[in-house]
Amino acid sequence: MAKTSSTTKAARLAQKGGGQKIRFQGGSTFPLTIAAIVVIGIALVIYSRASVPDHVAEALRTPAPIANVAYGFNMCGDWYEFDTADEARENGRLTDPKFADIGVSQIADGTISVTSLTATLDKVFDATGITIDDGTLTIPEGVLTGGETSYVSGTTKCGDEVGTLSSTTWTSAEATSGDTITKGIEASTLARDGSVVVISFLPEGTQPTMPPSAANLTLAADAMAPTTEIGPASTVIELEPVESTVAPTTTADS
Repeated sequence: MAKTSSTTKAARLAQKGGGQKIRFQGGSTFPLTIAAIVVIGIALVIYSRASVPDHVAEALRTPAPIANVAYGFNMCGDWYEFDTADEARENGRLTDPKFADIGVSQIADGTISVTSLTATLDKVFDATGITIDDGTLTIPEGVLTGGETSYVSGTTKCGDEVGTLSSTTWTSAEATSGDTITKGIEASTLARDGSVVVISFLPEGTQPTMPPSAANLTLAADAMAPTTEIGPASTVIELEPVESTVAPTTTADS
């Protein structure tokens, strides 16, 4: 008898298996488990999004506020500010790229308004050409409203007394004391809203004080607040009272 070819055997196996369904090992438990996991995962995602506290959601929607900082240069008892009278402005705000690039949107009346959380004195110094190197403060001519162009700690004198360069920061205009440093002055932050920063060159032992511009912090905050355009006033039409045409109801005497 001739041997059955492999093709014939395959055909017979196909006939025997015809109509049979493929089943998962273990029945329907596995696919149901996968489906349940997917449904639970979707439900958890929906719940987590819906359960975000209102104050957190509001904080995520609200842009970072502008920080308004009062500043001043106290050079041997005389107060100076940045001379920005000739800087390009639009609606009262600085438009010079050197300020925009560091997040400074306003310098006026002894205050600085910044929109960057990383704004520091060194960035403003870089933009204006001021340098501090090993206790020496160098100020290009015309950058401040007055004063000398160089102050050297331990060498330059205020009158007959040798001066010291320092920076003092107060947390607010109402603070009774501030933090004074003589090193790392350029790293002083400008991102704390309502704070006061002073760069001083005073005789050794002299306590730095707040600048006159500390009183302008409220004005700076008002100037930098977003404005709301008011549309045309609505027209109010007064209507005259209309007399009733319905006859009064009378009650018959019983």
